[in-house]
Amino acid sequence: LASLASNGGDWLPKHLVTAGFEVVAPAVVDLWHAYRRGGAHVHHHFLVDRQPSPSLDAMVFADPDAEIRAAIAWARTTMERAIARDAVADVRIGIAVADIERQHAALTRALDATFTPTHPRTLPGCSAYNISAGARLAESAIARNAIDLIELTCAPIHHRQLSRLIQSADAGIIAGVRDAVHPGLPERFDLATWARMTASQQVTRLHELSGRWPRRAAPAQWAALFRDYLIESAWANNVAGDEVGAQARDATLDALDSLTQLAPLDLEWSAHEAATQFRVHCERTWFAPRRPDAVVQVLGFLETAGLEFTHLWVIGLDGNTWPGLPNPNPLLPLALQRRALVPRCTVEAEGEYARAATVRWRRSATHLRFSCATSHADETRIPSPLIADWRVAISPTNTGHPFARPHATPITLVPVDDTPAPADPSTLPRRGSDLLRDHFACPFQAFARHRLLIDEPRAPHSFPDAVDRGVLLHALFERIGRERIGARFEVDDATSVLDEILTNWRRFPSLVRFLEHKRLARLLDGWLEIERSRPSYRIESVEQQHHLTLDDLVLDLRIDRVDRASDGSIVIDYKSGRVGRVPIDGSQPQLLLYALALPDCIGVFYAEINVDRVALRGIAADHYDTGTDAHTAIARGGQSWRVLQHQWREQLERAAEQFLAGEARVAPRAKDVCRACRFASLCRIESWSIVDD
Repeated sequence: LASLASNGGDWLPKHLVTAGFEVVAPAVVDLWHAYRRGGAHVHHHFLVDRQPSPSLDAMVFADPDAEIRAAIAWARTTMERAIARDAVADVRIGIAVADIERQHAALTRALDATFTPTHPRTLPGCSAYNISAGARLAESAIARNAIDLIELTCAPIHHRQLSRLIQSADAGIIAGVRDAVHPGLPERFDLATWARMTASQQVTRLHELSGRWPRRAAPAQWAALFRDYLIESAWANNVAGDEVGAQARDATLDALDSLTQLAPLDLEWSAHEAATQFRVHCERTWFAPRRPDAVVQVLGFLETAGLEFTHLWVIGLDGNTWPGLPNPNPLLPLALQRRALVPRCTVEAEGEYARAATVRWRRSATHLRFSCATSHADETRIPSPLIADWRVAISPTNTGHPFARPHATPITLVPVDDTPAPADPSTLPRRGSDLLRDHFACPFQAFARHRLLIDEPRAPHSFPDAVDRGVLLHALFERIGRERIGARFEVDDATSVLDEILTNWRRFPSLVRFLEHKRLARLLDGWLEIERSRPSYRIESVEQQHHLTLDDLVLDLRIDRVDRASDGSIVIDYKSGRVGRVPIDGSQPQLLLYALALPDCIGVFYAEINVDRVALRGIAADHYDTGTDAHTAIARGGQSWRVLQHQWREQLERAAEQFLAGEARVAPRAKDVCRACRFASLCRIESWSIVDD
């Protein structure tokens, strides 16, 4: 370039103006000389003629947050004073931040909270400040949705990534199709798998849009296909009144069009390769909403070069940041960079640059303020020696200074009656035995799950979990029980029954199904031993619906199995987990509800069936004989069966009355209740210290 410039030509500009060079590399100086030899006039812009700032302060804060809040409050106060004097046109306020890219989000929040406290979400086009830098385009919600929509078509993505996509209003035609993401899906899946395993019309439509893509194509063709796909899928269609959203959409489409720049390379990509390139480009592209010129400018250290201010606050001048670490080119030998005098590649060069920038700041503002924070996370820092060189008295600042929200309006607390209203039993969508089970465990848990209908849906998964194994076990025993109604529990060909039951697990790997087949066969053999040791009985019903009225609450109970003995009925509920001791005090009401639902019931049992133990545990009348099986544990209670049933009804009716009255106390029965509960963020039990460690 220097050789071409020396020879002159029509392309050579007549004037070249330089600005903002604290340190000039020798190669740049040679280029300027070449422009002069070619006939161009080179003009250097420096602030050397301006006198250093007559007003210079240096301050120390306890932490970076306090430093940022103080600087922003100072900027607003300075602007308000200028407005009061009708001299705002003569004021130029600057806040220089060392690492503005990393702190961009925190700075934006603090600026909005200070300049627009009553409307913290003011549109960038109407803001009273201007901030440089920004965030990576891929971090924008609209761009992220576009990336996820495209990647979903050509590669499996995690179900959490898809859940985030469908919960966004900018996702297009699949926004809100939460019911289409069910536990039957694997942990990671693509659009083709999703369309095959769901009946959602939106998902099918999305799959049809991507079904026209070729196997491989040039980058420019993929850019056009992806653009058409996003437009037809209604991506970002609701940003018409959203200025920031419209800018993010346009920036995303520009990033997509950048793939066309690779057309001369004669490449051919698959859809997955093109989607990867699109994501990489979005991750490398910086995006910030457009803002108008404003009195207050928040910018990085390098961006202050060549600018003049009436008021300037430079943040973050601690000894670790200023001077900073050298930044040599990692692809060139360090010795070569030193010989070529590449700027800022050595400790000495970085120090020279920092001293030159500090001198420039002194000449670029009438009122100047330096500051630093003495504590960064767990690290203690001291002010930069370049500040101390000016012999300015550094004043420590009390962090209790009202800079947190200096211009925020006061908050008026209004008392609110948060007592829950009584429940209407007819409107409860779920009235199973788990309603009172949750109430006995913790009234707030029952209120959240059965009144507020808050629950965490099961996530898609690639391997079976405890719920899958429990459902499979129930299906196996239900199938055998239905075939043996009117007789004892027996099975002629367990292998064929197991094979048929495991057809529901086709989505799991074959090895998993093989191991589960062996596990179920072993559990079934163990349970048949217990069945053979029981006295005479016959199976009366399997998975039959029963109703029980407690106070004004009608519970719908589905009992796994009811056996008919000589003097009454026996209830058996299958459990694939550990049961332990079955109490008779009402703390576990499921079996007690079953005992009250059947008038002639003389025993209720959990069939504990797992790899650790196969046992029969429950409560029965004194006269009931369970046989001689050593794996049967029965609680008698020392009272007659009818007296126990009467006590249970009183306890359960009292609990039903409390639930219907709206009781929602945070009162867990034991520690393990909170460990298994998912409502800790609502009840805030840890801050209440209700459960001791």
